[in-house]
Amino acid sequence: MFTTPLHAEKPLNEIIFDKINPLAYVSHEPIIINNDGDFSSYSFAGDGTFQNPYLIEGLSIINSTSSFGILINNTASHFVVRNCYLETDAFGLVIENVANNTAIVMDNIAFGNDAGAFVLKSANYTIFSNNVAELDRVGINITNCFGVYVGNNTLFGGIPAGYSCHSGILTTNCENIVILNNSISNFNNGFYSKKSTEMFLENNTILYSIEDYGIYLTEESNYNHIINNTICYSTTLDGIHLSESSDNEIAFNTLRNNTLFGCSLQTGSINNDIHHNIFINNNNDILQGYATSIDNSWYDASLNEGNFWSDWDESGTYDLAGVGQDPYPLNITHHANWSILSSPVPNIDDPFEDNDGWSSTSQIASNTLYTNLIANDLDVYLITLTREDRISIEINFNDDLGNLELYFFGDYSQSFINSTSSTGTVNLVSDCSRSGVYYIAVLRNQSSVPFLIYSLTTSLTTQIITDDIYEDNDHFWEGKPVAKNISHDLVYKDLDYFLFTIPYYSTIEVTVSFDSQLIDLDIYLLPDYFNGSMWQVLAFSEQSTSPESFIYDAEYTGTHTLLVKVFGDSFTPQSYTLFISTDVTTDQIIIQSLFLTLISLITLVSFSVRFRNNLNKKS
Repeated sequence: MFTTPLHAEKPLNEIIFDKINPLAYVSHEPIIINNDGDFSSYSFAGDGTFQNPYLIEGLSIINSTSSFGILINNTASHFVVRNCYLETDAFGLVIENVANNTAIVMDNIAFGNDAGAFVLKSANYTIFSNNVAELDRVGINITNCFGVYVGNNTLFGGIPAGYSCHSGILTTNCENIVILNNSISNFNNGFYSKKSTEMFLENNTILYSIEDYGIYLTEESNYNHIINNTICYSTTLDGIHLSESSDNEIAFNTLRNNTLFGCSLQTGSINNDIHHNIFINNNNDILQGYATSIDNSWYDASLNEGNFWSDWDESGTYDLAGVGQDPYPLNITHHANWSILSSPVPNIDDPFEDNDGWSSTSQIASNTLYTNLIANDLDVYLITLTREDRISIEINFNDDLGNLELYFFGDYSQSFINSTSSTGTVNLVSDCSRSGVYYIAVLRNQSSVPFLIYSLTTSLTTQIITDDIYEDNDHFWEGKPVAKNISHDLVYKDLDYFLFTIPYYSTIEVTVSFDSQLIDLDIYLLPDYFNGSMWQVLAFSEQSTSPESFIYDAEYTGTHTLLVKVFGDSFTPQSYTLFISTDVTTDQIIIQSLFLTLISLITLVSFSVRFRNNLNKKS
């Protein structure tokens, strides 16, 4: 399902923000924000916009009686909490019921908060990275959230207030949470999930889970991916424990020295795939895996490769405690040469998915602002425009986290305009060459996080350059008569077809003049029986300079059509001049004169013969 590996090259704080010197913390009272208006009462830097969020930074909040170090609730403003120290009687930082994509929490330290260090409730698309929680009951508590990124955090439990700490990271009723490159130790559970789906746990280190499990999925925590984690020294129970949780992928993890099983699948856990994991000395190196149902796969079905078990005797299958077996256990040679074959890219995306190409676009409306869009791959939007439209397109994002590129394609992907910027705002303006379907594409250029959140807005105005008096002449059957031997000042906005008559034995010259720095026009002479075949084109000019012209010697009289067409489709409507001249050559005049003289002589002879015959009859 997933093919591109995801690995952070270095901690995000080295990429995004510089850590503040702890000596530079400023002592501050607890911060309570219950609406957008409360931000202004604290004189924070910023104005709460996407481009200029409120900055809560460099503060030391130590209060043994307060329930909160920082509480931010019921807001729509954008804000960043970074480089703060939090130590309270209950919660260090609580973010609850804030608008999507408005919160970034980075580089903070929480210590000894008896209820929990960091709490996120109904805070979709929050970036949460590089924080430290020590001796807190729960490190990071996430509830009713979608699209939260939790990366490069260090969480240490311990025993505050006489009781052990519940969980390093706790999710409840969440979806699409990315948990990447975190270090978790000395909690009852390293990671604890209830009713949470489509999560990505990758490259985390979980050590010394005190009473329960390294990773614990329960109450229908389904369709999650547990990839390339190190889970060791659970002092009481299992390394990974699933209860009533199905359709999960558990792969490429190292499970070592856990007191009970390395991985245990309890009642109600089915259709889980467990492969390419390293099991070493779990359950005293005897039967290191457990399952209550045979409806789980302990191997990769596409490769027929299972797991490495340190207690396997390298013959036959590996039997599990409970029921089931690993039919394709791997020996030490496989173990030594392992590489991650299928590491998932976090599948956080927005409601417009799947809009990853021209065949699967998402329809959007003009003059509309779309927020909380997710750049996890190529995003292509379809919009219907008319040839009178001038469209302005703008995207906004946090450029501290990465860069986006904006593209605009004409119908059938022919026209192409792109725009990039080193800032978090990218925009472009384009006139529409014709009515029809157009495409807007947003591409993530580079990013220090698995996904970028952006807004997209489009607005329409009428083009300054309007078409000429010969419209509508956009199709062969709509050609408009045009006079010869005079100059016509025209506007090219779409295809232009013109009609004129060519006399017998005449030479016609067609010339089109334009500004070649702004537009490149080509011209084609078509017969009145033209059916679209290029073989029927009588004459043409397809140069890349101005003027374009051709000369054509006509062999018959009749109506002809001239097509004026731009080369390519990327242009702004421009003026041009058309001149059609006809000239009867000397040779053609002589031929025509001789022909007419011959006809006259024949007519005269015929008349004389008939007159003589009539006289003879009378006589």
